[in-house]
Amino acid sequence: LSLHDALPILQRQFLQNVLSFRSLQHLLQARWKNSWIKKGMCVELVAAFPQNVSSNPLSNYNSKRADFYQGINASGYAVSPVYEKDCEQQPSAFWQKIEQIRTDISQIIDTNVSQKEGAVIKALTIGDRKDIDKEQAGQYRTAGLAHVLAISGMHMGMIALLAFLCIRLLLLLFSGNRYDTRKPASLIALTMAGGYFLISGQSISCIRAFIMTLCVLFAVLFNRRPISLRLWALAILIVVSIMPEAVVQPGF
Repeated sequence: LSLHDALPILQRQFLQNVLSFRSLQHLLQARWKNSWIKKGMCVELVAAFPQNVSSNPLSNYNSKRADFYQGINASGYAVSPVYEKDCEQQPSAFWQKIEQIRTDISQIIDTNVSQKEGAVIKALTIGDRKDIDKEQAGQYRTAGLAHVLAISGMHMGMIALLAFLCIRLLLLLFSGNRYDTRKPASLIALTMAGGYFLISGQSISCIRAFIMTLCVLFAVLFNRRPISLRLWALAILIVVSIMPEAVVQPGF
């Protein structure tokens, strides 16, 4: 073998020796440029973790606190090639399917839409804002529309309301006023909102919005008052119970 051919084999052998000496298995949050790496894959690599990295003193954002609540032990960078390996613990098949749907939507958008428009569409559909460049994000901030790119109550409400109105109008065309069309329309709107919630990435603002939408649609189903400040209080209570760190985040 030439040195060029043997180098990957030597690197792989070195990696196996390092991992056999001190093997650490953690859930990683990573950014990568390799197209073959997908979310949910198990990989092995040698990484360096810089110590004593302090937060920006001019910012109120505390990266160590954020990492703690996300279960991230350290931040670093790879110093070796990345290899795929078999997962010892397979993630849930349900969430694998959701992640595959999100990936398929992203690929369809990349194939059929230009980069700038596609970045906005992905932000509004699957909650992926990483492709929005600094210039584009700055334009939205200058126009006071930065919040539009973060999936929240406005987006969830539009999806549920549009589904509710369309289904109810369709049912009225066929059944007239003989039946209460609000209940089947609410069920279908609830399904649409739930699907949107699953593919949107489940951010804090999206969770809060989905809970409130859920309460409104259930109120319609059970002939209760749908609009109330109790909905907002209930959503806040559930979010804080699940993720107490959410109170210091802007999306809360």
